Amino acid sequence: QQKLKTMSLTLNKSASMNGLMTKMNEKLVEEGLLSEPIPLEDLVAVDVWSHEVFSWYQHTADIDRLRDNDKTFIYQLRRLADVQEESKPKEDAAQVSEDIFGTRRRTRKYNLDIATLSRLNANDGWQKELENYVQSPMMLLSLFNPRRGSNDERIQFCKKLETFIDLCHKEIEEDEASGTKRPRDGSKNGSGSVDTGSEDPPMDEQIQGLLDRSDASPSFKGARTRQDVAILEWCASKLRQYILNSSKAKESYKDGIVVQIVMRRPKSGSSNYSSFVQPVLMRISGNLTVYGLRKCLADRFGSW
Repeated sequence: QQKLKTMSLTLNKSASMNGLMTKMNEKLVEEGLLSEPIPLEDLVAVDVWSHEVFSWYQHTADIDRLRDNDKTFIYQLRRLADVQEESKPKEDAAQVSEDIFGTRRRTRKYNLDIATLSRLNANDGWQKELENYVQSPMMLLSLFNPRRGSNDERIQFCKKLETFIDLCHKEIEEDEASGTKRPRDGSKNGSGSVDTGSEDPPMDEQIQGLLDRSDASPSFKGARTRQDVAILEWCASKLRQYILNSSKAKESYKDGIVVQIVMRRPKSGSSNYSSFVQPVLMRISGNLTVYGLRKCLADRFGSW
């Protein structure tokens, strides 16, 4: 390991942090500590207080923000180009578009009343409603947790839900084709036969085929009526949009994420913790998994 060296830099008072880091680069090359300047995009300036980052400086920030009693550090991060390459989707199918669900576009067969729509749309009520139709509601809590559920898992669940809805549609169609459904008012026409009329079938009528389908499903339950299927249709469409929005949000991390790693230990005789070494700053890819983060930390601290 090289010994610490003290260097003096002279800058104009109106210089920016970019200017400071440029001067620093030039000095490091001049002193023979670097063979070439570090790309400015791979440098970040921060103030550290009590072994934790206190302030983050933009490259355009003026250097007159620095104070004599500040402890300002400039960290070299992992190459931006490498992180951008890792952040790229592995497959074209992962691009933000309807293609991630296949080429078929979904249409809803049933319309919900305004009261039900208001309930499902308020505060993501559709997610809570969906718990009534899955065999394992706890699975949904994990699925919608940004820190635990992945988009791939959500896509697979959405496809499974849409397949179940399609099977429910077939059960309803077979029920209607069999002619066993009763009219809304149960009236008879002049010939004594049941008059089904031209009105839409009742949404709250239980259908035996739906009951059987729900009982046979390992993943879903509770679909008894057309109203239930209509709710599932709406939840599926909201889930699609949720997945697309999550995919778009990942695009905002194409340049990676800069995080600080702080080492803490318990204070003697106290339940509180205190930092005891300078923080480590790392640039990681936006789609890094927990395992990948652990590996990055192992590689980083293994060199200490």
